[in-house]
Amino acid sequence: MAKKKVVIYGSLQPPSIPCGITQAVNNLLKTCLNDDFEIDVVSTARKNAIDRKLLHRLANAFCLASTTARKLIFSRINLVDVHAVSGRDFLKNSAVVVTAKFLGRPSILRIHGGNFDTEFDKASRIEKKMICGLLRLPNRVVVLSRHWQKVILQIEPKAKTAIIPNSVDCSALEAIHVKRKRNTDDILLLGNLCNRKGHFDALDVAAKVAQKYPKIKFLFAGAERDKGALRQLQNRAKELGVIKNVEFLGPVFGDAKDELLVRTGIFLMPSHVENMPLSLMEAMAAGLPVIATRVGAVPEMVQEGVTGYVVECRSISALADRLVLLLADPSLRDALGRAASKRARLLWDTPMVAKQVQNLYEELL
Repeated sequence: MAKKKVVIYGSLQPPSIPCGITQAVNNLLKTCLNDDFEIDVVSTARKNAIDRKLLHRLANAFCLASTTARKLIFSRINLVDVHAVSGRDFLKNSAVVVTAKFLGRPSILRIHGGNFDTEFDKASRIEKKMICGLLRLPNRVVVLSRHWQKVILQIEPKAKTAIIPNSVDCSALEAIHVKRKRNTDDILLLGNLCNRKGHFDALDVAAKVAQKYPKIKFLFAGAERDKGALRQLQNRAKELGVIKNVEFLGPVFGDAKDELLVRTGIFLMPSHVENMPLSLMEAMAAGLPVIATRVGAVPEMVQEGVTGYVVECRSISALADRLVLLLADPSLRDALGRAASKRARLLWDTPMVAKQVQNLYEELL
C-alpha cells in the first residue's frame, strides 16, 4: 500500500543558521515518521524580508499559494503541515493553509512564535480579522503547551487546537549527564545574542554573582541576532568589570554543543519572550539544573525547586540569588539535574512526540 504524502512548510533555515523551527522539524524527520508517510519539506524563508507593508506581504502570500497549489495537485499531496511563528511569518505561511482548504486537503497549522500574543495586540484591525479567520481554517492548530493553547483560544475561540510539544533526543542527551563532573560551575546561556533573550540582564547577574565567585564563567553560545549585539554585550561586560567572567562562543552545533553541555553546571535562561524553548529542553535532558524567567511555557516546563527555578522576567536579584544558591551546593545541583533529565524523557523524548504527530496525521487522513 502506497504511503500517504505529507508536505511540511515553514521558514526553515540552512544548518549553519540556528533556528528553533528547523531543529524541531529535523528532530521529527529522524524518527519512524518517515516509515509511515512520504514526507517532503519546503522552506518558505525569504532572503529579503524587510518590507512590512501589508500589500507586499499579501503579494508574497499569493505567490506562495500559487506554487503550493501546483505542488498539492501535481504531487498528489494528502496532508499539509505548516510551521509558523507570528506576525508577517504567520500571515505568509498561512497562505499554504488557505490553498489546502481550497483544494480540499486537510491541514495543520503549528504556532511556534513566542510573541504571537503581543504581535496580535499590535496588529491593525484588518490584520486581526485576518489572523482570526486564518486560525479557524486548518483542521488543527497545534500549539506547544497549555499556556499557548489558552492564548490562541482567547484570540480565536473557534480554533480547533491540539497540544504537541517540541522534542529532543533524550537518549543522546542523557549520555552527557554521565560525563559531567560534579563540581562543574560554568553557567551556560544557549541562544542567539539579542535583547529579547535577556543577555544584557545576564551581564548584570554576572556582576552580582562574581562578587562572591570571582572565577565564575558565563558562557554565551549563539549567533548574533540583533545587529551589533556582540559588541554591545562586550562593552557592557567591560563597564561592569566582568569581561573576564564571560565568554562569547558564537553558534554551536553537534559535538561542540555536546561538549559545552558537559562543561557547564547550570543553565541560565533570562529571556523576555519565549514559546517553548528547545535550548531549555536540551539542557534539562542533559541533566542541567535550570534557572529561567516566567515567560511562555517555561512555568509548565520547570518544576520549581525540583528541576530548577523560575523567577520573574528582568528580576536581576532573583536570578543572581538562585545562581548563588546552586553554586554553593553541588549536591542540590546534581539532584535538580537528575530530576530535570527524567522530566525531559517523560514529556519531550522525540520518539514519543513523533508518535503524537503520527496519530494526528492518521486522524486527519
